Amino acid sequence: GFTLFAPNSSAIEAIASDLASLESNTTMLQILLNNHMINGTSVYSPELVGQNYTSAAGETLSFHINSTGQYVTSGNTTALIVQPDVLLKNGVLHVIDHVLLNTHEDTGAASSAYVLSNLLPHNLLTFP
Repeated sequence: GFTLFAPNSSAIEAIASDLASLESNTTMLQILLNNHMINGTSVYSPELVGQNYTSAAGETLSFHINSTGQYVTSGNTTALIVQPDVLLKNGVLHVIDHVLLNTHEDTGAASSAYVLSNLLPHNLLTFP
């Protein structure tokens, strides 16, 4: 399974110039994309509250909720989850209102998190 945090159209339009500068640096673009995914597990919105997960790039994704909604933070960017729990084949997608502009990676942490996620019993479930 996997969990993907997909920025909405407004979020992408807001950073169009930043994304244009990354087009020539495919490594940084891949890291940016990997920081929008939790690899190896499908995490639904009730499981996110107050938790930290490791992104596919090895960076921490932290989650909190308050009276205005549920949020994800990566690096120095926080995004509101505007549409949670969109079911995908073997995964789940959460639509967010900002691009998580984190281009740092920790491949060791990413690998460890992936291995650990595959040992957990909840990954034996298959969702549509």
